[in-house]
Amino acid sequence: MADVASVILRVRRRIHDATFNQEGLPHYSDEVYRDALNRALDRVNLALSSNHTIAMLPTRAEYLVELRTTIEMCFIRGGEGTTGDVTDVPELPPQALTLPGGFTQSNQQMSYEGPRFWLRLAERLEQEYRDILDDVLEALSAGSAITMGVMQRMSHRTRRSMSYFYDKPLDAPDISVSASGNNVVVGWNPLLTEFLETYRVERSQDDFVTFTEVFLTHNNQDKLFVDTAVPVGNYKYRLRVVNTNDLSSYSPVAQVTVQ
Repeated sequence: MADVASVILRVRRRIHDATFNQEGLPHYSDEVYRDALNRALDRVNLALSSNHTIAMLPTRAEYLVELRTTIEMCFIRGGEGTTGDVTDVPELPPQALTLPGGFTQSNQQMSYEGPRFWLRLAERLEQEYRDILDDVLEALSAGSAITMGVMQRMSHRTRRSMSYFYDKPLDAPDISVSASGNNVVVGWNPLLTEFLETYRVERSQDDFVTFTEVFLTHNNQDKLFVDTAVPVGNYKYRLRVVNTNDLSSYSPVAQVTVQ
């Protein structure tokens, strides 16, 4: 997972902007780097046919974004130099020029070599970017193939799709039943899990040789159901729990008499 500040710091070092000037400030503010970083991310997303953000960038693609951000900053430095202000050059050792009469002159500027330096560096980095792009695409495609092989399911609470690995039935909780007149109250401790697909309450009078499903809910927080207008007689209830892989489990049967 990439971090904006760390990417900017690495790019600053690449373009000789990590050393502060006499005012104690770098040559370019973080805002300039963030703009370059956003453009670089757009370019990488276009190449990868993706829509990654910096925070969710795959590790395999971090270096691609760093390269493209550096290329963007090279164009900025080169463009600045072509205006005639050629002081924006890498830190160079003083170059001494011997003059007649025993005088010498030191010069740290590169004349118009300054902008050419940055453009040549951008070209070299562009070639490096293209050389590793295929490798990154192949690695991410392999990872995607593995991900596609993992079952996916939607959380009923958050509506987000998440990898599903629960390949066995959930343990159904015990239930309690009580009658009040012609109403039967069925209660249980809820299974607060995102792997729940449905609770189903079933009622029978013959040990579930035949039965009626009297309640169904997708809400994993439901814990009570009232079966109303139940005719007089002896009844058995059970709770069926279905997980998101369509595997079922049943609670122990509870019996109640409606009088």
